[in-house]
Amino acid sequence: MRYLLDTSTVSALARSRPPAGLERRIDLHGGQYAIASLVVAELRFGAQRHPDPVRRERLTAFVDGVVLSTPVVPFDARAGEWLGVERARLELAGTPVDLADLIIAATAAVNQLVVVTVNMRHFERMHVTVEDWTAP
Repeated sequence: MRYLLDTSTVSALARSRPPAGLERRIDLHGGQYAIASLVVAELRFGAQRHPDPVRRERLTAFVDGVVLSTPVVPFDARAGEWLGVERARLELAGTPVDLADLIIAATAAVNQLVVVTVNMRHFERMHVTVEDWTAP
């Protein structure tokens, strides 16, 4: 594995018309990516809270497919250590970051994976390598 897809990237794939660049990169890097355990929780939460039952059912089926077909990397003690140090660094610099993004970044960092995100600015201050696969 080389890449860790964040929630925004996987969510973009659930759209009725996913970004063409993203689909192309997913095909190009098949078998080289995983998702963080937190992404499973965020995807499941997003699907379950959708007010439209038809859309909720479609999103639930999508999440089921993603979880079955994509390796899931757990958040472990090494990631916890990395997160604690990185969170303190960012807060002391006056640039705190969302905890969910830190968990994804920590999971990537300790497993030497590149974070793939649609929201580059969420990760730009962290000590991780980041790519946006939606760009043409």
